[in-house]
Amino acid sequence: MKLQILRPEQEPIEGYKTVIVDKGNLNLSELSDNECDTILAPEVMDSFPIDSVGELINGIVSKLRKGGEVVIGGTDIRVFAKMVGNGSMDPQAASNVVANVASMTTVDLAKGLLTSLGLDIASSTIDGIHYEIKATRGR
Repeated sequence: MKLQILRPEQEPIEGYKTVIVDKGNLNLSELSDNECDTILAPEVMDSFPIDSVGELINGIVSKLRKGGEVVIGGTDIRVFAKMVGNGSMDPQAASNVVANVASMTTVDLAKGLLTSLGLDIASSTIDGIHYEIKATRGR
């Protein structure tokens, strides 16, 4: 099964089962453990308080089959702070970012959470303030 975890305002991808993140709540109870071949969650880290991201990633990974692939992402607070500090992001844009996230993490924190659960990092990218990590679950 292919799973997409998205915010209410995002468009679902055809051929994927969708689960909506709503105000820091993600209900994966309808899915069995090890059921998903692919999980796309490119903005999921922004939807949860920093204290909950470990539990969040653990819950997502539990649904991933061995050999399956997950994509997670969020806003990198270090890049965000640098852009605000050096003036390359204006205060209005920065305020909009802050208003739309529950927390910001770092690509390194997310990679560490994934590897601690036995996943292999295939790639990580940063585009502006947003990062995405692709990882596979070992066989």
